[in-house]
Amino acid sequence: MAWDETLFGLAWGGAKKLLGEKPTADVLARRVELEAERPRLEALARLLTGRPIAVALTDELGGVAGDTFFLPRTFDVGPTIALNRAGVVVRVAWSAIAHGLEVKAQREQPVLEMAKLASTVRASLVRDYPPLAELLPVLEAFVLAARSSPEPDDARGQAIEAVVRLALGAPVDDAALPLPAWRWAQRTLAGEAVALPDAPRRWLSQPRPVAGIALWGELLASPRLAKPSAPGKDAGEQLSTGTEAQKKLVTRVERVQEPAQELNENPLVHSFEKVHTLETYKGGSKRIDGDDELAAHQKALDELDLRQVVRSHQRARSVYRADLLLDGAVGELEDEAAEPAEALYDEWDEAKGEWRRQWCRLTTRAVPEAPDAGSSLRALRGRLVRTTAGLRA
Repeated sequence: MAWDETLFGLAWGGAKKLLGEKPTADVLARRVELEAERPRLEALARLLTGRPIAVALTDELGGVAGDTFFLPRTFDVGPTIALNRAGVVVRVAWSAIAHGLEVKAQREQPVLEMAKLASTVRASLVRDYPPLAELLPVLEAFVLAARSSPEPDDARGQAIEAVVRLALGAPVDDAALPLPAWRWAQRTLAGEAVALPDAPRRWLSQPRPVAGIALWGELLASPRLAKPSAPGKDAGEQLSTGTEAQKKLVTRVERVQEPAQELNENPLVHSFEKVHTLETYKGGSKRIDGDDELAAHQKALDELDLRQVVRSHQRARSVYRADLLLDGAVGELEDEAAEPAEALYDEWDEAKGEWRRQWCRLTTRAVPEAPDAGSSLRALRGRLVRTTAGLRA
């Protein structure tokens, strides 16, 4: 890294420390750190769902992704630490009920989708866990009081915010949001299929996204594992031999396949002029060399909001390791479901007096259980028992 880049990096880091938002002493006093509580919360999630739920901590809002609950590392919704500890339990119980609904996650508006489910989840929560009936409205009142309104020209954001506020129990308030936004929200919550208002078109900036609810989380895509791929000649050659660094968990990442032709390569690079907007940099074509320059670019990489991962056939000489949720799963993914397992067997041809090689095909498939499977199985067992008893007699 050149001296001017190093100097700018030091200046930028100092400016961020001076101008960045820091939590106040009041927030730190009531904040709950979940790192030490994760095993207990995981046990609670498994108890409530009856499933092998895994709890992972993230710096983002988090949510439900299959059998994984992503929780924020810190929780400070309420005014006291005791209320926030109870709020974490509410978040796990809410996630457990949302998990049981088996609703397909939507990529575009996850905050809106969870708000539309809020009344259903809340009713189940109060019915199944009566002690939370008094606690939930208190927490939702604090969440509602802390919300901010979208920008005046953002009709789409105002409509989504109106749905969230109605789901939190807020009354229609023309002073907070325009009346068309409230009407759109009421029709949406009533089950009507109403198109979202258009987002504002701007040249220099995009509207601020509607903030999610820490008490609810989001619905994330369910995991689908990839079909196993055949290893290369030397699987060890695919691994990195250089330095390695760790990044915190990222819950939503888009996978990008590296182009087969080298002329179309366009990897992400650290450009000095784009050090602050590196996550959206789309520069010209560059070669993928995999050189070990991790130490020189470590600070810039730590600031990245990773949203795309390029899968490449090139062997890297350094690794920037991050726990990612790729389309809902941690690890390798495939867009389509894995093919059923098959096995081929030889069969003896009596007429020709020889084996037919790989003549029989055995295919295994996961068959969904029918509602009357239990009664049918009992009837079949009964017939088999009677038949066997008759043969023995």
